[in-house]
Amino acid sequence: SPAFENDTGLEDKCFQWAKNPFIASDYLKEIAKHSSSLRIFLNAPVSCLQESPDGSSVEIAEVTKPDGSILTIKARYFVLAAGGIETPRILLNSNQIRKTGLGNDHDVVGRYFSTHPKADMAAIVLNKPVPTRHALFIDHPLEAGSFRYGIGFSKEVQKRLELLNHYVQLSPLLEYQANQAFEAMKKTKVLNNTLIDRSKLMQGFLPGLGKMAYEAMGRIAKFQPGTKKFILRGFLDQYPDRENRIKLSSDKKADGTHKVDIQWRYSDQDKASVLKFFSHLDLILQEHNIGAVEYSGLEKCENWPLIGIHSHFMGTTRMGEDKKTSVTNANARVHGSPNLYITGPSLFPAYGFANPFLTITALSIRLGDHLLKQMK
Repeated sequence: SPAFENDTGLEDKCFQWAKNPFIASDYLKEIAKHSSSLRIFLNAPVSCLQESPDGSSVEIAEVTKPDGSILTIKARYFVLAAGGIETPRILLNSNQIRKTGLGNDHDVVGRYFSTHPKADMAAIVLNKPVPTRHALFIDHPLEAGSFRYGIGFSKEVQKRLELLNHYVQLSPLLEYQANQAFEAMKKTKVLNNTLIDRSKLMQGFLPGLGKMAYEAMGRIAKFQPGTKKFILRGFLDQYPDRENRIKLSSDKKADGTHKVDIQWRYSDQDKASVLKFFSHLDLILQEHNIGAVEYSGLEKCENWPLIGIHSHFMGTTRMGEDKKTSVTNANARVHGSPNLYITGPSLFPAYGFANPFLTITALSIRLGDHLLKQMK
């Protein structure tokens, strides 16, 4: 593991990718083989939930079958686990009794939406060259995927300086330039040639931005044993913002329910937090005679190079104690609906930088334990 002197306040942080995507239905089907009480309906999206006439509980989930007909499912408890966009859409479309939708008495459903913006944002220039094969700069293989280190500040430093939980990965500048070139090559007509496509050499040269390309080059040409210049790729946190939201669109799906419109921005307050992060990183590196951070381009840039809404949709049915700023209580039960629960990233009241899968899993297990106690 890469290490930093304790007095820098910097920590190495691990970012992990799975080789194959997680598909919940695969796991559920395996569980169903050993459980006669579990029934799984595929290609059966829930269009809305129906409450009892007095609004005291949820009675029915309406499911749209592939042929367009409606299947109604009754249950003692309902759990929505449809992600940060679809979960609020279902709640907002469940408006037969409550016109603003389930759990939405205070207009919070769909609000505080966040994603995990990321982009190449700055550069580090070190005072002394370091090996490009250092553990901090390369991907490490795992049996089921890979991981890579990056750097961020400890929670003590974040609290003291009131920093958001940002994180950066470092790529040797040659790696960055090579990957940019590979991405450009992919878009050219020359790569449509089947001989080139099938070439093992070309397959090794074209793995995708930011991952493995430098290693492929290193095996072939043993480029650049050391370097002083690195690109910093930021993985960014964000302040909860009520105006970032999922709301119903005027467009409708085939089942008659509304689609959604998404409103998201990376605010001036968010941007100021990133500049503060890079400023303190620059200060620490210079104080310890390690190097310096070049981020002046960000300060002058109005349109930041952030990738748009693309991953880890969070915060749209946030968990909390105050009904005016949250959708569920601490047990993930929707306010005002005694038998309706939510699990998934839409519960997050804050976001961080990290892939959220382990937190989603922990919340799901916690809710499962709670429901077992309720049923007993």
